[in-house]
Amino acid sequence: MTGNYFSLVVFWNIYNIIIISVALLGLLDIPKPDIYEWLPMQQKVQLTSGEKIIWGTITQLSEVGAEIQLKQFIALDGALTLAIPEVELTLSGKLTYINLKNSSIRVKFESITPHQSRRLIEFLFCRPGQWKYRNTPGEWRSLWLLFRVLFRPVIFLFGSFDKDKRKKREAIF
Repeated sequence: MTGNYFSLVVFWNIYNIIIISVALLGLLDIPKPDIYEWLPMQQKVQLTSGEKIIWGTITQLSEVGAEIQLKQFIALDGALTLAIPEVELTLSGKLTYINLKNSSIRVKFESITPHQSRRLIEFLFCRPGQWKYRNTPGEWRSLWLLFRVLFRPVIFLFGSFDKDKRKKREAIF
């Protein structure tokens, strides 16, 4: 009789360890390096740097900056004026990153007035069709994902020091 109770206690303890382990693994989250949302976008933009004027397309936009694909690459100064004609918004910023391979630059906005900030936030977050519906898994799929996380070694979450493998893994998550 005590053998049956012992088996039940062992089973119950193993079950509790599994459930607690799944819950603790569910708490792990890969940190996001930037607190701002960078939203994909295809918007025409006019850049002014000194006396140079160049047109490009915004590929990503956030509250603090923009990534812009240039039609042709020319040497730009550090200070830029960015004008989005569709929403009649003009922002000043400084050049922070240049990618010569695909003629793209990254601009960080500077000295934004409250009116410009309001217009930028409306443009970013309040456009129709901006937010896409995300399909969430059902109960059975969620249960399968929880067990898959439980039995995947933690070394696969953090272990690789190879940047290419890490980027591929982050894209999967």
